Amino acid sequence: MIREFLQPETLQEALAMKQQHGDQAVYMANGARLNAAPTKTDKTIAIHLSRSGLKGGLHDVLQGIVPTGKGWELGALTTLQQVVDHNELPEGLREAAALIFSRNMRNQITLGGEIATNLKACQIVPALLAMDAEVEVAHSGSPESDRMTVEAWQQKPYGLITKVIIPASVDYCRSEKVVKSCAGLPIVSVSLAVNIKDGKKQFGIALAGVAEKAIRLHDVEALLADQALQEREGIRGFVEEAVGKSVFPATDFLGSGEYKRHLSSVLVGLLVDEYNVKQGLNGRSN
Repeated sequence: MIREFLQPETLQEALAMKQQHGDQAVYMANGARLNAAPTKTDKTIAIHLSRSGLKGGLHDVLQGIVPTGKGWELGALTTLQQVVDHNELPEGLREAAALIFSRNMRNQITLGGEIATNLKACQIVPALLAMDAEVEVAHSGSPESDRMTVEAWQQKPYGLITKVIIPASVDYCRSEKVVKSCAGLPIVSVSLAVNIKDGKKQFGIALAGVAEKAIRLHDVEALLADQALQEREGIRGFVEEAVGKSVFPATDFLGSGEYKRHLSSVLVGLLVDEYNVKQGLNGRSN
């Protein structure tokens, strides 16, 4: 339960507060995840990041959607609804943000907060993983921010995420999910992205709901990198088989492990099929 609510005015002050209070403190934006099950925090001190009204203050530093020569930079406090409403952002990112059914929740949930919470059933992190998105991370040990992929940060979370970077190389991204009700937790959520780097396609496939956090399927991505296989009849069957051998979901109240494995295979196969049809390839299977 939060017992102390701290309001830093600058990024440096926020980092100093976290260093001072250590594991007793947690960074908080709008509290959409930290104040509700199943992710309700057990920390006693909240370091509030969304204090507005201070020109050039912490809130302003962590806000904004800015195009750059290398892609898009989104402040960590950018809400999912702001992503949905920004028509110039990559369609696949906006689609992934809209997977959360409730507009009220999308207005509260921040991009940085979703990455930091690292939910098993997170619906936008798979798209970020598949697109090879990066984060900038500030920490008290250095005056400079670190930059790394979302996947690398997932493996060893630390510091305060200040920015999310979507690379300009993203050429395509689509997401699908299976739920029991429109506002329910996804049983399985899947994203497929294609980056064009040095004239070559690089596939990204990520899933949520099949492990304790969203994961990338690097083995399946390597399979799709084979141009001959891409153009082969029945590629969907190869892909679905590879996915089935790559995920090992646990049984829970949402469904059995075998059911989730089947959904994972079918959804990835569907997205690969859709991409191949869009590209005019011959991989579609009946």
